[in-house]
Amino acid sequence: MSVGEVPTKKRQQLDEPIDAPKKKKQKKSKSENADVTTSKEEVVVDNSGEKKKKKKKDKKTEEEVSTTAPETVAEEEGEKKKKKKKNKNVEEEKEKVAEVATAPVTENKLAKLDSKKWYADNNCVIEDVPCPRPCLEFEEAGFPEALVQYLKNKPGFVKPSLIQSTSWPVMMKGNDVFGIAKTGSGKTLAFTLPFIAKSEMGIFKTHKVGNQPRMVCVAPTKELAMQIAEVTEEFGNSKCVKGNYPTVCVIGGVPKGEQARKIRATGCDICVATPGRLLDVVENDGILDLSKTQWLVLDEADRMLDMGFIDNMRSLARLCPENQRQTLLFSATWPMEVNRLARSLIKKDGVVATITCGKKGANDSVENDGDKLSLNDAITQDVKVVTRNQKWDLLMEQLNKNRGKKIIIFGLFKKEVANLENWLNQSGHKCVALQGDMVQAKRTQAIQDYKANKVRLLVATDVAGRGLDIPDIDIVINHTFPLTIEDFVHRCGRTGRAGKKGHAVTFYNPDGDMEEKKHCWDLMRLLQDAKQPVPEALRVVESNTFTATKKKAHSIYGNHFKSEEEMAKLQSKKVVMTFEDSDSD
Repeated sequence: MSVGEVPTKKRQQLDEPIDAPKKKKQKKSKSENADVTTSKEEVVVDNSGEKKKKKKKDKKTEEEVSTTAPETVAEEEGEKKKKKKKNKNVEEEKEKVAEVATAPVTENKLAKLDSKKWYADNNCVIEDVPCPRPCLEFEEAGFPEALVQYLKNKPGFVKPSLIQSTSWPVMMKGNDVFGIAKTGSGKTLAFTLPFIAKSEMGIFKTHKVGNQPRMVCVAPTKELAMQIAEVTEEFGNSKCVKGNYPTVCVIGGVPKGEQARKIRATGCDICVATPGRLLDVVENDGILDLSKTQWLVLDEADRMLDMGFIDNMRSLARLCPENQRQTLLFSATWPMEVNRLARSLIKKDGVVATITCGKKGANDSVENDGDKLSLNDAITQDVKVVTRNQKWDLLMEQLNKNRGKKIIIFGLFKKEVANLENWLNQSGHKCVALQGDMVQAKRTQAIQDYKANKVRLLVATDVAGRGLDIPDIDIVINHTFPLTIEDFVHRCGRTGRAGKKGHAVTFYNPDGDMEEKKHCWDLMRLLQDAKQPVPEALRVVESNTFTATKKKAHSIYGNHFKSEEEMAKLQSKKVVMTFEDSDSD
């Protein structure tokens, strides 16, 4: 027998057909048994004398396959089909992901967005929290799809405004917010839509609608409260939401019984109110219960936190649960002294983000003062230094020159506005008035007529200076300068809204009874910062006026004053040394 040749007997066993009759079991050695049952190769010698391996199926395996039950085979085939289907679904998902990744959509644009550069280019600053990626499209806000589609299909809604782009990501994360942005920048939707979105997504707990509102928005004037209520009612009752968000406007001048009946009939999930009436119906009448408040908003917050409202606001904040609510304060102006009062209203352990849209550069005098006050640079400013006797003639000149344009004239006192209304109507300039001595029905009618362009001329006190959203006002005339420089900014902000240009004319009387000259330096500073002309007569007044509150800055040594935040930081770094009293021994 040559080398590599398999014994004849063993070869016969290997070559035996699978269907051969079984023989009686015989005891075999372990090695021989292994050759029969596990051998899958046969060594063959070809004509050239070289060894080759020939694959051969395992007899035992073949027998197992031939004896497998039909049910088992069917199960195995079913499993194979399931795996094939699963693999197909995975492949389809991969293809979809690849399509989204390669499609030229907004996400691709945002992927290339340099957030830091975007904030710098748009003069936006977020303090005390990490700057989030701004949402430049409605899809990036994190809102439900139905709400996003509703916004995209709404006329005039192209993309989020600056305050919306920066504040929505912060609010959706749960932070409290101080939002400072110029008038007409979309602050109402900035604080309304996240509440509805969070409720739709189940982030905010819902309950049976009754007299326990979850969103409470407080505004300084009745007109502003009614305007906010219109917006919340529109979105709360739109087809894009699944929940129930009934809005009730609680303001003075309307019988409380009427407001109570509406609350009982429809419930109140969103309450928009003026502070005095809201506190009255909660504490004295028990018509509303604020213990379920999750979203507390102060619009025109600087006005809400002055000495006329601060006590009411503190009382309302105590009635709203601190541990379960977000607090949001929005305004166009943010004086230094407001910041301390504002922080007393937020959660003690919460993080508040201060968002400023339209902030100037580091060397800007407005920012150096720390009050973040600036004029809308879309408004052309025309300041006229006048005497009291010159005002009427100048007013007639402006009205005759701008006939047909939509104009609002601001007076300081209620009696002044009432007199102007009578004089203008007698002189052939049809107008309506808005001032505090009018009943609410007449105030509402005056606003409706002015908005509908039935009347093109409105005379008003500062009740119309804040939050009045009429985007097509052409000219603002300050017949009498306001009591504060912040009110001047808000008055001017009634024009130049929603991306349009505006024009403001101011009659400045340095000899007026209300000491207008003390605002001279602040007025000059605002005009310079907005790159508006400063009348030479105003410079002369400023050079002859001493203002104790004027803040100075040195080109080398910097500011000669510190804001409250700066003082707090310095105080925390102060090292206090104590010495043992040797006389006590």
